[in-house]
Amino acid sequence: MIIAAVFTAMFSVGAEDGPARIRHAVFGAAAGITIILLDVAFRATFGLEYFTVPGGPTPFPLITRALIIIGYILTFMALIAVIIVIYAGIRMILSLGNEEEFTKMRSLIFRALLGLFVILTSYVIVGFVIQAFSG
Repeated sequence: MIIAAVFTAMFSVGAEDGPARIRHAVFGAAAGITIILLDVAFRATFGLEYFTVPGGPTPFPLITRALIIIGYILTFMALIAVIIVIYAGIRMILSLGNEEEFTKMRSLIFRALLGLFVILTSYVIVGFVIQAFSG
């Protein structure tokens, strides 16, 4: 179903409703992939393990899997922040005396480092929560 929606969106690029179909296909594909990735956690949450007698439902597997996904997202965001710092540093060096450009890049570095601090703090909090739920 996911593949069919993506192909339908690809072939409707020039149509009037093409952008809406593409957004719909991307959202549907992301939702489908998320459900596929969380299948094991859903089964463990509702006590429906493969090839075993169903147990009592518990939310811990689902919460743990969601926190792991959030950790991956935070890692990606930290990588983007480091790339922004490198980019702004290079632009600062190449400003060649243009004080306005230098000030803008210094401000961008400050904001990226502040964002990196927030991301790393969030990553530590998620790590503590994962340890608390996984036991």
